Amino acid sequence: MKKTAKLKYGENQRLSGAVRYETDTKNPLALSKWNWHGMSMREVSKISLTDLSRGVRTATQIAATFEKNFKKVPYIAVGMKHGNPCGAAVGKTPAEAMKGMIAGNPRALFGGFVVTTFPVDAKLADILRRYDGTRMGAPRPIAFLAAPAISPEALAALHRKSRPLIYATNPALAALRAAMLPSTPRHEPLPILSAEIVEDADTYVLDLAHPELAVYGKKAAWKKALPDIALAAAVAATSTSNTVTLAKGGKIVGNAIGQQDRVGACELALKQLSRLELPSRKGLVAASDSFFPMPDGPATLRKGGVEALLATSGAQNDAKVIEYCTSGKTPLLLALIPDRVGRGFYGHTG
Repeated sequence: MKKTAKLKYGENQRLSGAVRYETDTKNPLALSKWNWHGMSMREVSKISLTDLSRGVRTATQIAATFEKNFKKVPYIAVGMKHGNPCGAAVGKTPAEAMKGMIAGNPRALFGGFVVTTFPVDAKLADILRRYDGTRMGAPRPIAFLAAPAISPEALAALHRKSRPLIYATNPALAALRAAMLPSTPRHEPLPILSAEIVEDADTYVLDLAHPELAVYGKKAAWKKALPDIALAAAVAATSTSNTVTLAKGGKIVGNAIGQQDRVGACELALKQLSRLELPSRKGLVAASDSFFPMPDGPATLRKGGVEALLATSGAQNDAKVIEYCTSGKTPLLLALIPDRVGRGFYGHTG
């Protein structure tokens, strides 16, 4: 059965909107499974729901990637802005994940949307409001928080005077796994063409032991880079293409989304990184959601301090890209998986 509820407004305040959702689904992440704590859908906009959907998708993709490759899912925190991750991190503790998510881009998180796989208490709420990666700064307003549970003390700490905090809880967030990726066909309306695209659900999860994954460089260095490669790849795969994502120390430190060329994506990701003033770029890795047509993209990353790069193969100049990355005194560790297997194009809407 399906239910229809009127929204506060659509994509913009001049547009009215409504949401239609299933009420008898077994999907633990379905809209009907969330506790909105007395809040009506009339208090929620379209963007709040699309950010919720995409934020949970990114968190699920991260969980699935770690489950597949490391047999263990860490604590995960994801920050969203307009449908794309502006920060994401994994950690051995909730505080580590929360701090890592914020530190990746504290400015972009201002007024943003946060998804966690752990309950949020007063201590974590204070981190969310004030931590910026290097010091305790001015309080940061958060627009929407989604977590398995949120304490009353956390809500008090996150209270905003200008507008109410939107928050929703779902215990299923604490147990995200690959089986929870969407499995039903996706319908995408194309209003200007009076058409609709129907496509398979994308349940692909990066397999770092895939027989067609080719690694060019020292295997020991590659093994050390795997957790950050896994994180970067999961975020890139759920960000609007073209995307190049940087990771270091369990957190995303640059996410260049929606770029028309890959060199531009590399430059933008490094520009985001430069704002963080990291003491060292040692261990910095990158993931691209498709192949590099020329060596100029990897060259940009290499000059910016990237030590390991995951991309797809299938470009006319693959051989030139491999030759560039493996040459010189400080080669760039390169891993390629066929484009037909691992391309991560995402977010194309009509």
